[in-house]
Amino acid sequence: MKFLKKIKYNIKFKNKFFIKLVFYFGISLLLFSISTGSLFAYMFIRNTVNLNKKNLELRALKLSETLSRTWFSENDPIGHPPENGNGKKEPFPRRNMRIIEDIAMAEVWIIEAETGLIIQEKKNKVSHDSYLTLPPNAEEAIYTALNGNLNTTENFNEFLEKKSMTTAAPVFKNGEVIGAVLLHSPMENISSALNNGIYTLVLSILLALLLAGISSILFSLSFTKPLNKIKNTALKLAEGNYDAKTDVTQDDEIGDLAKAMDFLAIKLYKSSKESERFEKMRNDFITNISHELRTPVTVIRGSIEAICDGIVTDENTLENFHRQILSDSIHLQNLVNDLIDLNKLQNSDFSIKKSGINLFDVVNNAIRSMNQLASRKNITINFSAPEDTANYLFTGDYQRIRQMIIIIIDNAIKFSPEGRSIDIVLKNGKNCYTLDISDQGTGIPEEELEKIFDRFHKSDSGNNDGMGLGLAIAKQIAIRHNIIPSVKSILNSGTTFSFEFPKKI
Repeated sequence: MKFLKKIKYNIKFKNKFFIKLVFYFGISLLLFSISTGSLFAYMFIRNTVNLNKKNLELRALKLSETLSRTWFSENDPIGHPPENGNGKKEPFPRRNMRIIEDIAMAEVWIIEAETGLIIQEKKNKVSHDSYLTLPPNAEEAIYTALNGNLNTTENFNEFLEKKSMTTAAPVFKNGEVIGAVLLHSPMENISSALNNGIYTLVLSILLALLLAGISSILFSLSFTKPLNKIKNTALKLAEGNYDAKTDVTQDDEIGDLAKAMDFLAIKLYKSSKESERFEKMRNDFITNISHELRTPVTVIRGSIEAICDGIVTDENTLENFHRQILSDSIHLQNLVNDLIDLNKLQNSDFSIKKSGINLFDVVNNAIRSMNQLASRKNITINFSAPEDTANYLFTGDYQRIRQMIIIIIDNAIKFSPEGRSIDIVLKNGKNCYTLDISDQGTGIPEEELEKIFDRFHKSDSGNNDGMGLGLAIAKQIAIRHNIIPSVKSILNSGTTFSFEFPKKI
């Protein structure tokens, strides 16, 4: 009862796939059973009839051989034909017909070829008739036997009490046909065997269908159960429960689907965490950019209002106001330019104009531009390239590559203490050029290394100037040029940014 209740609970007639699976399996099984049963029934009937026919022919031949050796033998006193009251010999003994039929297990007719008489037992009496009085179809069967050929037919039914199969076998003496013996086997024996066989077949098919039906239900349940688990897991994922698992471990296509669903759950979990992190970064960015914009805008506005109101009249003070306005304006411009650059680089529709450039020249140009900024903190920039400077040929956007290098150098200057040095090494490798930019700054915590190229990210240690867009822009420039960026850092020791420039793009 518990098993049936479980099946009923699992089905609930709501699982359309389960119903379809059982239906298709049942229909296929039914068609298979009908076709197989019909073929088997046909073969069974045919084999049964043929077997009965062969058995009847074998008995007829044995009886024919016996008659040839005994009753038609002149030396056999038992089989010698007795005389009747008129002094004439009877063609066949009247006695022993019942014995013959009992032995043959069939009604027996004996035909004498010379006279054409039929000896048969009717109502405990032996009767004599001529086969020539029979209809043509029956007469033809006897005629075939008298010509020395075995013959089986059903053309004697109208002379017999029951529908029968008849076999006519010739009786030989010294190689000459002297008669024939006919065995009539009732068809009801065959019909009974056929009925029993068909009954057994139908019963077996019904039992097989029942067992197969139960098996199909169990198979369908085992097939749909993991699918239901996968469905339920998908619904949980849709609700935001990314900890949901299918708990399906079978090694097949359904198992692969379950593994894919579990993998999707992991990806969605990571994506949700990434979305949460990005949302936090976005909120932080809005807060920071609001502050960054508000401060220079407020200063600029205050300075302009003071000038317009005539509060500032001294030339030196007025000049300082003008310089402050210019400085804040440049800061706003740089901030806007960074946002525009990042947006352009992240847009795949934005094309970069590439041409043949020399990386040595690009790096050297960037260093010249940053030397003045480095000198303010008494920082020395050391640049070396072991190979011939003309060997660093690359296909790319000169200004964008220069911008990427300047961003890294600027970042190194910001986080380096005064009086330190920055080492830049350009190497010519087998498949790529390698650019290493190393500083002696505060370093980057290990947990932040994977985030430093993210937009809006700002380190919690050291200098917090800027909006956290520089490294994000540098990464996008690298991506657009198939350059591979990487970073290594040791706290309180320094950081090294590495870039691998492919020689073939």
